[in-house]
Amino acid sequence: MLIGNTSLLFGNIINHLTVRNFLEKLIGREQLMSQLLKLIEESWLNKPARKNLAIFLTKLVKSDLNFLEEFRKQHGTEILHSALKDIEL
Repeated sequence: MLIGNTSLLFGNIINHLTVRNFLEKLIGREQLMSQLLKLIEESWLNKPARKNLAIFLTKLVKSDLNFLEEFRKQHGTEILHSALKDIEL
């Protein structure tokens, strides 16, 4: 529940450049994307949390071309498709 709610929170504020800059400086673009994509594949993560995490990822890559490039580099589309195949969006 915490992961899903946190994803919703960040999804609502990720359009602000200062938030993206903060996350990038705190974790790094490559590491952040890697961790988010690994997390969405975890079997213990419930469907609503995976859905919320997918929404956050989508908003993140739509708001910043650098994150979009990293998402593509790490095969994010394929990972999301696989992780969400049993979830109605």
